[in-house]
Amino acid sequence: DTPTDQTPSDTQTDTSDSGNASSDPALDPATVGTIEIPSMSIVVSYVKGIGGFEYEVLRTPSGTRYVELKSPLLVGTKCTDDDGAFASILESPSDSESATFAKTVTVDGTKYGLSLAEAACTSNPDELAKYQQSFSDAFHLLKKM
Repeated sequence: DTPTDQTPSDTQTDTSDSGNASSDPALDPATVGTIEIPSMSIVVSYVKGIGGFEYEVLRTPSGTRYVELKSPLLVGTKCTDDDGAFASILESPSDSESATFAKTVTVDGTKYGLSLAEAACTSNPDELAKYQQSFSDAFHLLKKM
């Protein structure tokens, strides 16, 4: 018998500071939804059970492309121009941008980072947590179109 190589594939990596025993929960495919972001050529997964949401593709001041996920259910009255953003996914972020990520994943050599919004603006922190958990739990399933 020849031993098989047990090293994990380097095409997809996930790091998390959340302290969970398993950073990639085993998800039932029936509970996972996806949304295509054509302008970034990615498919983002999330755990079903949250309300409606929308996205907008933007660029940081340094030019990094990212998708901002938001929901009208999360718009608060504490911050000016709050649009209910709950998370952002950055493509090929700089080192300084990477410092704030909840999770990262590398797909086909491109790094993506999940940044979760602070609860300071929303008037519904419990709902914000549900949205963030939904995208965080399925973030490792991100793929290219």
